[in-house]
Amino acid sequence: MGTKDLLKEYNLSRQCDNLYPKILIPLRIQEALLAEQSLGRAKTADRFGELSGWAVALGAISLATPVGWLGLIGAGAAIFYDSTEGYQERKSTVEEENKRARQILSDPELLRKYMQSQLKSTLQTTRSSLTKSDARSGKYDDVLLNAVRAIPGCLVKKGEGLNLSYTFTPDVILHIPSLNLWIDIEVDEPWFLSDSGQKEPIHYIGKDDYRDQQFYDARWIVIRFAEEQIAKQPASCAKEVAKLLSLFNVDASQLFQTTPDLKPVERWNYETALEMHRY
Repeated sequence: MGTKDLLKEYNLSRQCDNLYPKILIPLRIQEALLAEQSLGRAKTADRFGELSGWAVALGAISLATPVGWLGLIGAGAAIFYDSTEGYQERKSTVEEENKRARQILSDPELLRKYMQSQLKSTLQTTRSSLTKSDARSGKYDDVLLNAVRAIPGCLVKKGEGLNLSYTFTPDVILHIPSLNLWIDIEVDEPWFLSDSGQKEPIHYIGKDDYRDQQFYDARWIVIRFAEEQIAKQPASCAKEVAKLLSLFNVDASQLFQTTPDLKPVERWNYETALEMHRY
């Protein structure tokens, strides 16, 4: 599956918001991954540039002054220049950019370096200030951690939180140092037992939206699995992570050739959470 199709699959899944796994990829990262397509779209020069806009505004203001006709003459001259010599300058610049784009697209090595630079530039701004966390570990966090550890080129850990408006602690953190790519991987349980022994719904639809948005804005990818998926198909969950990482040229396909695809699990709402089975 190509980059565009895989991103489309993830975005459709996000819009439906009713199945696990749930995968959120920040828009700026998606744009970097699709930079080749943007490069292939030829640019055209605008007949009128910013100077014309300023000239029109100046002309309108000048009408309110005693010598408004002078302002109108100046505005007209500016617009004429902007649509002739200014346009030719913009056209020349755009033609050079299009020529460079064609050169990059025709050379696989130049294209690889261009795509890599676009992605690295985007991921440089990822917020990754971590601190030790005493957040309670889930029953299957270690199962998930051990499953994804097999993927090459990745650092996998837990027990650390991301310092944002609040310290948010991922169940498992996956980091690719060569790209500065950070991924928050979660194991979602439907309910937990409170101190009084009562079942309390958790991770129902909408419950974690604010938290996910904080990671999204910090340019972290978020992956949410259902507890059932980690309990029954840990290797298939790791295969799903590997499929995502293929977008970033991390090839772990050989590890999962005989691993079955992950079975989707329907997400629960507040009312149905208590009816769900725990593993």
